[in-house]
Amino acid sequence: MRVGTRPNWSLVTTIERKAMKISTISKAAIALGVNALVLGGLVAGPAMADPGVGVYGDLVGTGSDTIQDVDNGLSTALGINADTGNRYMASYDAAPSSGDGSASGDCASGSKDKIVTQSGATAFVRPNGSGNGRDTLRAAIGQASTASVKSYACVLSGGSSVTLNAADVKGLVQYARSSGGPSVADTTAVGTLTYIPFAKDAVSVAVSPTSKIPALTFGRSAVNTSFGSVTGKVEPTLWAIFTCKATKVIVPDSGDAFLANDSYTGPGTAHDLHVYIPQSGSGTRSFWIGKFNVTETNITDNAANASCLKAVISGGSTGVQEHNGAAVGSDDYAIMPFSVPQFVAQNNGVVTSRINGAVIRGINGVPATTGTGSNIALNPTFTTASGSSMLGRLVYHIVPSREADDPTSLIHEVFVGTSSKVCQASSTISTYGFARLTATRGSSACGDTSVRAYAPSSTTITMDVVNGGVGTSPSVVTGADYGDTIYFRVKSLSTNGNGGGTVQLSDGAGNVFDEFEIAPGTPPGNSSFAAGSDDYQYEAVTLDESLPAGPYDVVATFIPALPGVASATFANLISFSLDQRELTEADVTIAPVTSTFKAKKAGIVDVTYVGDGIVPTGNVNVLLAGKVIGHASFNEQEGVAHVVTSKFKKGVTNAVFTVQYEGDATYLEYTDTFTQTVAK
Repeated sequence: MRVGTRPNWSLVTTIERKAMKISTISKAAIALGVNALVLGGLVAGPAMADPGVGVYGDLVGTGSDTIQDVDNGLSTALGINADTGNRYMASYDAAPSSGDGSASGDCASGSKDKIVTQSGATAFVRPNGSGNGRDTLRAAIGQASTASVKSYACVLSGGSSVTLNAADVKGLVQYARSSGGPSVADTTAVGTLTYIPFAKDAVSVAVSPTSKIPALTFGRSAVNTSFGSVTGKVEPTLWAIFTCKATKVIVPDSGDAFLANDSYTGPGTAHDLHVYIPQSGSGTRSFWIGKFNVTETNITDNAANASCLKAVISGGSTGVQEHNGAAVGSDDYAIMPFSVPQFVAQNNGVVTSRINGAVIRGINGVPATTGTGSNIALNPTFTTASGSSMLGRLVYHIVPSREADDPTSLIHEVFVGTSSKVCQASSTISTYGFARLTATRGSSACGDTSVRAYAPSSTTITMDVVNGGVGTSPSVVTGADYGDTIYFRVKSLSTNGNGGGTVQLSDGAGNVFDEFEIAPGTPPGNSSFAAGSDDYQYEAVTLDESLPAGPYDVVATFIPALPGVASATFANLISFSLDQRELTEADVTIAPVTSTFKAKKAGIVDVTYVGDGIVPTGNVNVLLAGKVIGHASFNEQEGVAHVVTSKFKKGVTNAVFTVQYEGDATYLEYTDTFTQTVAK
């Protein structure tokens, strides 16, 4: 008896199999290496900045200055993946830890403003801020062809952005840090990026300890510029300052200082307000100006520009880095937005301080922090009070949607759902000054995946088919027969980053009968059609007995390796029909379960398919003297028809039984016999 083999007929999609192959993580490793640290949320001293030279992570993140430090704490808490020897998370700061960038005036060079995220990989410019990190991730997954990135040195020197090509960063970044969600214009249900919230931030303003700027309310869009019936005196609101209605601070000979515009001519000494906005690409910048209906055209990186909103420090050309108090710490007439949790973490020594003498203000009389000295915390009331609640915001990890939706992926394990590793690290999140998310569901719940943005980029791929061997000119096959070899030919492929992928050949109804890989890098060319030519990629598919009979319209689907690229489908590349075929004695074994049958008892006969093709379906009958005495259908999983007969009469010896298979869509009818004694 031959042992039959199951056909290699896959109903599992390539995406599922690739995800299982490359993204499955060791739960045991997590249990051993993560739980104690995550649940305790312990952080000793200032957190590590970049992972360090020669230290790498399975999930690499860049971007937001606001959440860089809490991500460093999470990286420490999650620890090392025992399967890879890498950190689960490797977060690269928005600015070099030394506080200085590359050579002044040249933001594209210098090792301090470049990072290496994988062993042997090429260094690329360090993304500084939420927008720069997001755009780098878009390029790394093939959703965008380039990323325009401004590094810390670009901010300091006033240099222009650096362009990163998708091919230069593909696969080198797995997530981005963001202090804001996507714009309405970029949001789409089919987005390749998922914004996953994990904590709540609040933004207030930083000033000098001896600031002459009066206490402020949030205000309203219609700013009173004749406040207290004094011409040119402006009411003390954030709206007045950040919409340039207030341009000066008036310090009278007696009494409190107040805000004014250029039309004020009364008593007191007038001092110009220095109103600062963080660097281009900063999520805090986008969040803050959005609160006052200010656009990017109202901000300038040029100190001489007439706009009151500056991204460079007055009197020079040094850029303003978010959550760094250098611009305001010693200037009594300066003001800038500043993350309250960032101020808390820096003040408390959890991270290296960049406060540079600044203090953080409350709004509408509600303090931004509670506590004193080096033991302060975000004031919960600040995020709920009517005058300051609008200054609270969710902070996010941005990840590829394909990975977020795959429950076996490392990204899913680390970021997705309230039970994810990040969401379970609530003590670490609190240590860095951020408020925990208390919702258990919805878009403000930790680990939620409902917010998506950036539709996939397109794929350009050309394929054709040759029957019976590789020819010398292209020809699309319109018919083929059982036993033929079909050559699928990839002529060209173009995607952002050229990350390669899988071509899946199917019947369009979910049955995959072959697939082949297209390697990353330079795609097949177009110059020759000679057999064995390197200018094309060929895949031979034999129409063998593993395929059921019937008509076929072959569909080829390209599934890109990079999750930001759209799939491409080619229908009806080749049409053919396979006829029913015969079963032979070599394909089927007939085996009575016992060596003899017994009178007045039923018999059992196993009819087993042991061929190399697909398992037959349909009925199998057992006959004696031309009469059906039992029947059963093939079990498709086991390839066996288990026939139980009716009871036998006495005294039948050497009875000849007939086994009759009725056939199905693939196989013709088949008949065979066996002899068996029926004992008394």
